[in-house]
Amino acid sequence: MRGTLHLVAAEDLPLMLAVFGPLHLKRGQRRLTELGLPPDLAERSTREVAEIVAERGPLSRHEIAAQLSFPIDREGQAPIHVVARAAHAGVLIEVGEGRYGPLDPGPLPDRDAAVRELARRYAAAHAPAGAADFAAWSGLPAADVRAAWTDVEVVGDPEPGPITLLGAFDEWLLGWASREHTLAPADAPRVARGGIIRAVAIDDGRVFATWRRVKGRIVPEPFGRLTRAQASFFSAQNDA
Repeated sequence: MRGTLHLVAAEDLPLMLAVFGPLHLKRGQRRLTELGLPPDLAERSTREVAEIVAERGPLSRHEIAAQLSFPIDREGQAPIHVVARAAHAGVLIEVGEGRYGPLDPGPLPDRDAAVRELARRYAAAHAPAGAADFAAWSGLPAADVRAAWTDVEVVGDPEPGPITLLGAFDEWLLGWASREHTLAPADAPRVARGGIIRAVAIDDGRVFATWRRVKGRIVPEPFGRLTRAQASFFSAQNDA
């Protein structure tokens, strides 16, 4: 999604590959061509990578590149993009420590149906949300968003939520086109700066502090005076 790495449930991988695989294969071809792999050679690389990791994996990117039947620039970015293409094609998966093994996701669902299902799940988990939010969250083209959102049942505001600690780059701050419903604009620079999304604390969905762990204790950096409930929450976290 959006050209960055995401963790997803293993059982959802076929759906995600159906939705995003074709997009990234298309979007990545220009760079592959610049690296000396036009479409026919790029497709050939993916077929060979599937065989290589199935027979000899897990392997690193450079070990995979060294076993291709045609030369590529192994010291540059070509191995990265060859492996990425294989992942988007659903034949390879990272198995840890920068090593890659074979993947067989089974039959993929119909892409149009998969996009509609993704939109349905997004709407159910991100109330209130609209098509613009789904577009920002997913990074899908406008045509996909329009087609999928027509079938979405828009839900109302969620129920009140408890005080909760969220980690850095949490979905709560990345799931909508705007953060204003969760984070006051005046406080935004304290949370998001230089591409970094800090760990935050929320109370009924609204961010009221950032936090960090110091010598095993949770240290809040509130945006204002803590309420009694918020102060008690942090005390309980450190006493646990």
